[in-house]
Amino acid sequence: MDKKHPLERRWVRLCIYVLLIYVAALIALYARQRDLVFQPSGVAPLASEVMEGASDMTLPTADGEVLQAYWKAPKNGGYTALYLHGNAGNLGRRAALIQGVSDAVDGVLALSWRGYGNSTGTPTEQGLYDDGRAAIGWLLRQGVALDHLIVVGESLGTGVAVQMPTEFDIAGMLLIAPYTKLTDIGARQYPFVPVELLMKDKFASIDKLDLVNAPLVVVHSEDDTLVPTAMGKALYEAAKAPKELLLFADRSHVDFLREEIARAAGALVHLVKAAKPDEAQEDAAIFQPPHPYSLLPNRPIHLQ
Repeated sequence: MDKKHPLERRWVRLCIYVLLIYVAALIALYARQRDLVFQPSGVAPLASEVMEGASDMTLPTADGEVLQAYWKAPKNGGYTALYLHGNAGNLGRRAALIQGVSDAVDGVLALSWRGYGNSTGTPTEQGLYDDGRAAIGWLLRQGVALDHLIVVGESLGTGVAVQMPTEFDIAGMLLIAPYTKLTDIGARQYPFVPVELLMKDKFASIDKLDLVNAPLVVVHSEDDTLVPTAMGKALYEAAKAPKELLLFADRSHVDFLREEIARAAGALVHLVKAAKPDEAQEDAAIFQPPHPYSLLPNRPIHLQ
């Protein structure tokens, strides 16, 4: 016979109801987590509408997907950038960023992730790594040498950008608004959820930097409310030299101007060339780095 006080029984029932609701919420979040991480939308515009001199193309992946891309072939034997975009929308939403990179290098391949734009497939962490590998393999077949390839990651794409130099001896890496781990972002947004345990796609960049030897430039906004500046700084601190950190004020997440990204990409090219004596002497006369330690609206801090 149950001798519990009626009030005590009500509290027990309430606790059970709350627990059931919490478990149901966890199940729902677990089931649709990839819809929260990967948010493709719309059909990407023509390459010529996003980047001057670019053409539309497709490239295959090892697992049978077909990826949309914009391709601006190098003409002067300079550096080529592989652009890896963020989690929302399509390539057309980051025209200013792609154009900024294009202004600083000779060639650009802007890749649309599987499931985004006109690309086939469904995005996952491993799937995006396969997309990055497919893009680098395609560039190699076009005659782009690894020592003239820089990888540019934007937001979500920084997780793939960090993975690539653990597999390929690329020339350099530019990270725009990077995170330490995707689970760190999830834990900030859902503090009541055991994110590390439940999250399928972790993109643990901070754990891979000891395997990366490529020169690095990190770009972050001091006013980024989605990915805290502290994460960009943590990646910068964990990375090997040579490296630079550019911090901007009055910018929300990846809302950078074309000329700001061109400056950051130019800083990376300068770092890469500095490791090559013949190129460094030629580059020194034309490269003007940002003024050190200035933090003003739309002005970067330049740290080495």
